[in-house]
Amino acid sequence: MKISVVNKWDIGGGAARAAWRLASKLKQSHDLIYYVNVKESNFDYVHLVDQFIGKEEEEGLCQWKKIDENRTDVSSTYFSCSLVTLDDEVIAEICASDVINLHWIEKFISPDTLTKLANSGKPIVWTLHDERPFTGGCHYTNGCYEFSTNTCRNCIQLKDNSHRLAHKVLKDKITALKNADLTIVTPSKWLGEQAKKSELFGKHRVEVIPNSLEIDIYKPTDKTLAKKQLGIDPSEFVILFGAQSAKEKRKGFDELVKATEYFDKMRQELSARPVRILTFGEAAVEDWEISTPIQSLGTISEDEKLALVYSAADVFVIPSKEDNLPNTILESMACGTPVIGFNIGGVGDLVRNNETGFLVPIISSVGLAHAMLNSLVDESHLNKLSAYCVDFARIGYNQNVQSRNYIKLFHELLA
Repeated sequence: MKISVVNKWDIGGGAARAAWRLASKLKQSHDLIYYVNVKESNFDYVHLVDQFIGKEEEEGLCQWKKIDENRTDVSSTYFSCSLVTLDDEVIAEICASDVINLHWIEKFISPDTLTKLANSGKPIVWTLHDERPFTGGCHYTNGCYEFSTNTCRNCIQLKDNSHRLAHKVLKDKITALKNADLTIVTPSKWLGEQAKKSELFGKHRVEVIPNSLEIDIYKPTDKTLAKKQLGIDPSEFVILFGAQSAKEKRKGFDELVKATEYFDKMRQELSARPVRILTFGEAAVEDWEISTPIQSLGTISEDEKLALVYSAADVFVIPSKEDNLPNTILESMACGTPVIGFNIGGVGDLVRNNETGFLVPIISSVGLAHAMLNSLVDESHLNKLSAYCVDFARIGYNQNVQSRNYIKLFHELLA
């Protein structure tokens, strides 16, 4: 079986890491080419595509004037338009495969290109990493259901909606995929339900196949040793936070900041153990007033170092207000570090309350603080959660499980 995997980046960013993990495993047993627009790796099966035709200037102006300078304060998450079309030779290459597996394709695959891929008659499996594929531009909707009921006519994320940009973009995609042999895959149950509610994907088959990770890299390291290697006192209780950017509202770093205020007051009466907040990614910790000592490690690109950071943490806190199935949760659990998060999006698929961590039922900084306190004061319980986390990640979310599910789906579609 010949497979074309298409993603904007090869390894940069959460969606790319998820796509690459799948592609690298499928490549071991199948003829696969990974088509990308930004290549950072040196893998020979990753094919860099930069052949586009027309609309570059139009796309740039649309992004700048109609979107970036026209955002409301509802969300700070990316909002995009994709107008540039791939060269016909590249499209022919992609369509020469038996199955086309699309991933995060913004600024790479336009509705015009989707039409040409659909007209090939080849089965298209579109793996979603956020809500953008079935909206008119936003990557997370902030609770808006215009994509389901009104073809994004009344966009809450654009100040001036006179151009009806989101509506036109979504209508173009509906037209492009009208006759496509299309199957949707979502990593989380939540995103699958959102896709089923959408006007674009509501009539198509939707399957839930979770992401995976490299269990030979993301594995536990002795916590005392890991802390020492990072220059952290082993006696400190380490709370870890990680995100590409803490300034993105939906990542909820503000909730963690508020939670530490309650946490610091409560722990003074119950524990004398010193506490440190550790972050990776663009946290910009100097922009926040936090009473708990905080240390930023910046962006970490090496998997082995990131695994060490997870192992050094006592708990990983993910206070996201919107999210799919974050790689960070799986990576943390595989390293034996329990996770604290709100019961939103796909977080509840992974964070099992009192099994793999603490699931806070609603978005509440007080609830987050109590979960952090429980982790601090009951070390024996936290150790039990840690052991369960490792088994949970290794058994259910290794690359073999994910690739088998995709191969089974591909064969079904070809049959």
